Amino acid sequence: MDFSRKGVLKKQRTIKSTSKRLNTKIRITLFRVSLICIVCLGIVGVVAVSGAIKGIIESAPDISQVNIDPEGFASFIYYSDGTLAQKLVGAEANRVLVSIDEIPDVLKHAFVALEDERFYEHDGIDVYGIFRAGFSVLKTKGLGFGGSTITQQLVKAKVFNYGNEPNAVDKIVRKIQEQYLAIKLEDIYTKYEILEAYLNNTNLGNGAFGVQTASQSYFGKDVSELTLSEASVIAPIALSPVFLNPINYPARNAERRQSCLDNMLHLEYITQKDYDAALADDVYSRIKQYDDEKAPSTYYSYFTDEVYNQVLTDLQTKKGYSLNDASYMLNNGGIKIFSTQDKTIQGIVDKYFKDEKNFPAIGEGSYYEMKYNLSVYDDENNATHYHLNDLLEYFKDFKDTEGLYYHEPYTPKVGINSLGYSKEDMEAKIEEFRNSKVKGNQVYVENKQITLQPQTSMTIM
Repeated sequence: MDFSRKGVLKKQRTIKSTSKRLNTKIRITLFRVSLICIVCLGIVGVVAVSGAIKGIIESAPDISQVNIDPEGFASFIYYSDGTLAQKLVGAEANRVLVSIDEIPDVLKHAFVALEDERFYEHDGIDVYGIFRAGFSVLKTKGLGFGGSTITQQLVKAKVFNYGNEPNAVDKIVRKIQEQYLAIKLEDIYTKYEILEAYLNNTNLGNGAFGVQTASQSYFGKDVSELTLSEASVIAPIALSPVFLNPINYPARNAERRQSCLDNMLHLEYITQKDYDAALADDVYSRIKQYDDEKAPSTYYSYFTDEVYNQVLTDLQTKKGYSLNDASYMLNNGGIKIFSTQDKTIQGIVDKYFKDEKNFPAIGEGSYYEMKYNLSVYDDENNATHYHLNDLLEYFKDFKDTEGLYYHEPYTPKVGINSLGYSKEDMEAKIEEFRNSKVKGNQVYVENKQITLQPQTSMTIM
């Protein structure tokens, strides 16, 4: 044995070298085992995900059972001369069907440019749009998705009732099935049939469904008469029928309208001259003016009520409909009813019955009735709803020294009532209440009615 200093050091190096080699070998072995496990887990994961996707697709609705045609149409009652007397509208039925040939190119191009610029190229799903939406999800850490084609939006509306799933898992399942059905749908229908169905189905705010009703609602004209400027107002509404309504939120609509026109110019749907002319048009003033001038149609006349009841009865006794089916047909069936009422004669009667001067003075037999509700939306689009009772509660301590509101006899004149004698004060109270509930730039939707009572009318049958 060599116990010299040199021999001892050599022995130590030999021991360390053996130990190091052993440790290295163990590490390499562990690394290889780990790598094999990761690969196996990856394979299992891919198989599991593939199986899950396959199961989701197999549980999707049968494409042969999917109906893309719009459902629910307004019915109309006409005077004896053929002019419109009254529209009958059920839930989501304020719609008038138009063919794709009746819809002007500027409106079709506006929707395509804004909602799905590769609509005429893809087979139902837009791969580029999916990747873009994926990056957006990673960036925002949310599941807003986006990237839906017009075909997907149609499937979402007709098959999945516009989505709004309660959790992320259900939303992912719906999205996978939606993409699958969109591809299948394009095997059955042409692009023009899909676009026609989409433009007749879509919710365009202000109670309007489909482009024909939207055109009448905002501009008072047939859809075929829309200009580029007007088309670029309607197309943006599809993204958010509440928040992009050009009557209530013209600034928000104008921002997306700018994007619509930019895209149309980029895609060469319009020229620079067309673009400049559209932007120069004061379209929102026209919308406001038309909305202000529109006659409200909240109540049906006594004649309309009688026509409605007679047709309801005839549908049951002469056509064999049940009460529910007859009611649905009247309000959602898009039927036309031609009555015996003379428009000219009835117009003369209405002129005098609408004149407040022909009735007792306010407070001496006449009064105003107030109806009110308010919805306020936060940054995440969650709504808080307020109703007339909330308004009355807010002013429960108001000292009504001027007798502006009705109070029960022999009770203190404190608080306000839905019945009162000053339309101006009702308007002021509504404004004060709204300002107390709407903070900063919060979005809100308000419905108010102040109506002279008692309501009276005369109908010439």
